[in-house]
Amino acid sequence: MAPIPGLLADADFSTRQFYVVKLVGTTGVEWEVTPTTAITDRAIGIIQNDPSTGQAAQVAGLGEIAKAQYGGTVTNGQWLGFGTDARVVASADPTTASGALRTIIAQALEDGATGENHYVLVLSPWQATTT
Repeated sequence: MAPIPGLLADADFSTRQFYVVKLVGTTGVEWEVTPTTAITDRAIGIIQNDPSTGQAAQVAGLGEIAKAQYGGTVTNGQWLGFGTDARVVASADPTTASGALRTIIAQALEDGATGENHYVLVLSPWQATTT
């Protein structure tokens, strides 16, 4: 599989390679991605390169095996959501302590810890229901 075609970086990713991204969502700004900033953001994938603002963004999407930066301890097979810093985090229970629904973006293929880059399977983003 190939990265999602035609995307541009709306932010500097030089220190945020392998982070979760979303579309910018501003009227008139199309095909640009930025790091997620909330656990409920509508993520589209995980950036695989480290572009500067305005450069091509290589984003792994649905069904791709990609690298992701872990934002905590992760065990192989766990569902992965993301934190407010756009790094993936284990999410055995997709709801947070506040009751907010965390968006799931991937499944871990390797054990790891905070700050490490590991392979994941990118899933279609979804939020679990509490019913």
